[in-house]
Amino acid sequence: MKIAHIISGGDTGGAKTHVLTLLVELMKEGINVELICVMEGVFTKEALELGIPIKIFKQKARYDLKTILRIGEYLKNEKFDLIHSHGARGNYICRIVKNKIEKPFITTVHSDYKIDFIGNIYKRIVYTKLNRYFLNTFDYYLTVTEAFKDMLGKRNFDKRKIYTIYNGIYLGENNADQNFLQLHGIDKKEDHVYVGMVARLDPIKGIGVFIKAIKELEDEKITFMIAGEGEHKEKYLSLSKELGLKNLYFLGYIEKIHDFYNVLDINVLTSLSESFPYALLEGGVNKKATIATEVGGIPEMIEHDKTGILVKKNNYVQLSKEIKRLADDSDLRIELGNNFFKEIEKSFSATRMSRRHVEIYNNILNNWKRR
Repeated sequence: MKIAHIISGGDTGGAKTHVLTLLVELMKEGINVELICVMEGVFTKEALELGIPIKIFKQKARYDLKTILRIGEYLKNEKFDLIHSHGARGNYICRIVKNKIEKPFITTVHSDYKIDFIGNIYKRIVYTKLNRYFLNTFDYYLTVTEAFKDMLGKRNFDKRKIYTIYNGIYLGENNADQNFLQLHGIDKKEDHVYVGMVARLDPIKGIGVFIKAIKELEDEKITFMIAGEGEHKEKYLSLSKELGLKNLYFLGYIEKIHDFYNVLDINVLTSLSESFPYALLEGGVNKKATIATEVGGIPEMIEHDKTGILVKKNNYVQLSKEIKRLADDSDLRIELGNNFFKEIEKSFSATRMSRRHVEIYNNILNNWKRR
């Protein structure tokens, strides 16, 4: 089986982790994979370091058709059995080249395309309609949550052509840097509880909700940290300053993210919309107590008061109360963290994810041959 995976190459966050983890595991399963990108970045650097075969067709601009047609010729000549796309850029490329390649095209839906650009009016108006148009290209769809499968069905996509595969993660031990806090200018205090969030600094991630919850608490024995970058960073820095928060630290991009999770007592995610976030799985494999909004696929990942705590989106008062509850109860934190780890071990491993992909690939190819 020979599979081409198409993605922009500039991706970060969950999509990056998903694709790189998947391709490494598919190679272990004996699948011949190749990654096709149109730009270089952290994503392509990590792919090369992991030994993933990669072909980069550098685009001069997003709508550089000449380069896209070169990709089409390459896909045709290399005789891939199946083309697998990730993200809007990959979907656009597939839209252009699909008619010349008589192979099944599939895409993984990592997010709700209707609200991907909620913080940018221009992109929201232009790209939302384009993304829907591009999605109509595909023969089959993979969704990372049942909630997304239902979402596509309600938007008139054929449910018979949609498969759900949960994100998977590695379960091995991570050697964390014990000096992480010191390196970021944060004091390590034995009587403090450390609460953190890994997220793109964007309205869709509910950063403002997290900041308001910190103000609501005003507990000097809790230290808060946000790891991540984004175009709205200055907005959130200003809000934090305006509210007079002295116990909130913006750490920026963290390359070795397990160093961050290692120092946490509570892992938080306040997104207004989500898929099946690695930001929670990564905290879970580090056995951290979790508080997250009850959106997207998160309720499929976390059972309230058993493997974590679920709160309503945009409700900073409820969030502050749950942070306080966990901050005051170390035994509950340990119990939730251990329970979440066991659930990840059982249901959300990288191996489980890759084997499910192989099963679906075979199913799709068999259907294609019968057609």
